[in-house]
Amino acid sequence: MTFPTVPPAIEPAELTWHDGLPESTQLGGNYFSHRNELEALRYVLSEHGDLPTRFAAVPHAGSFVVAQTGFGTGLNFLATWQAWQNHGPSHAATLHFVCAEPCPFTPQDLKKALLAWPGLRDFSDELIANYPPLIRGTHRLLLDGGRVRLTLFFGDVQVAFDALCFQADAWFLTECASAENPEAWLETTITRVGKHSKPGTTLATPFAGERAWRLLNAAGFRTQTSNGFMGKRDLLSGVFQPDKVSLTTANEARPPTPSVSVIGAGIAGCSLANNLARRGYAVTLIDSADEAGSAASGNVQGALYVKLGVEFNHQTELALSALTFSQRYYAPYRDQYWHPTGLLQLAWNASEQDRHRRFIARNQYPEDVLRAVTQPEAERLTGAGLESGGLWFPGSGWLKPGELCKSLALHPGILRVYGFSVSQITADDGSWRVSGTDPSVAGIRADQVVICAGHLSPQLIPGSGKYRFKAIRGQVTHVPESL
Repeated sequence: MTFPTVPPAIEPAELTWHDGLPESTQLGGNYFSHRNELEALRYVLSEHGDLPTRFAAVPHAGSFVVAQTGFGTGLNFLATWQAWQNHGPSHAATLHFVCAEPCPFTPQDLKKALLAWPGLRDFSDELIANYPPLIRGTHRLLLDGGRVRLTLFFGDVQVAFDALCFQADAWFLTECASAENPEAWLETTITRVGKHSKPGTTLATPFAGERAWRLLNAAGFRTQTSNGFMGKRDLLSGVFQPDKVSLTTANEARPPTPSVSVIGAGIAGCSLANNLARRGYAVTLIDSADEAGSAASGNVQGALYVKLGVEFNHQTELALSALTFSQRYYAPYRDQYWHPTGLLQLAWNASEQDRHRRFIARNQYPEDVLRAVTQPEAERLTGAGLESGGLWFPGSGWLKPGELCKSLALHPGILRVYGFSVSQITADDGSWRVSGTDPSVAGIRADQVVICAGHLSPQLIPGSGKYRFKAIRGQVTHVPESL
């Protein structure tokens, strides 16, 4: 069977099934070594990383980062998530799981594979509901109300770790049967693992041979070999103890930022403020209006769409990632502020028709992201008389941005300061001071400041640097319902 491999689509895992468990026809191996796989994973979590104890010690607004060199069925991730739920701190803190998968499962195959683990049903159901479309690149999933974050990169493991910025607290190093040269893959991968580690980072891997031991020690890990679960295959575990600590690693070891001021209570500012508050940060949301969602985000409706580039480049990848993330992010607000009706981009003139033809010819997108539709099909989907077809985005729709802004801003961790017009931002003894236009009103201090003020942002940036910004005027047309 042939699958599309033209970007941004990615070839899914080709599977055969034996007793309900998947085996890769591409890689020639089983995803599970035995029915006790979950118990074996829990053994590794507790005995070769002491993760339950370390989870409990994560401070308020802190995070714990677990990284893995593959994703497969997601069983390692689900077991880690369950351990975090059982042993993590009661205060606000985040589990961040980072991994890459060159041959991802389809949602249907993932659901079938995880039926073997009914004890993880609640976790697997939420994972499957948020599982991204099979497109290359980085996908961020917010789970368990944002308490768990999964960064899932569809593509080559080494490309992923070159592109992603993180410092892991713990590693699961798994085999990659797809590598043309496994020995070279192991060496370059372990080098990258070292670059994404910090003093005290732990690692567990089934690579128990002398070569793996030598490479891990050269990368800064102090390792030991021990028996696996129930005396089965040996495991190699270790702790990162480098001779020298890089500046990046030292910076990563700093405590979480205790306070953040967000300037601008539109959809960007409110989303960010809510995100930070969920993670335990003390957030001050500042706006010159009397309530959130009062400027451009105060429109009655906002369409969720992107105009993707004909060429699949970095800009297009960013726009596509933002689109699919937004569709997942707004899903909990369905039928309240978010209405995923589908969205049609019309090929409304000869130039757009030509652009659509070139776009479809040069790219392969999964149909759950977008597909080309003819004029009759476009009319059927929209219920309107149209002069052309276009591109249909089934997961898009429209948002009530003003109402969502107000809802997001109500998080109890957000201090709302409205009616405050910012005049300048200045550095002040290791923190920042946000001053207003009214000299009789005291300024606002914060450890970090984020500017989300739309077209007003350039004039608020402190310093004398020149930045490239372009204000784009929008247009909204209100039509009587009778039409």
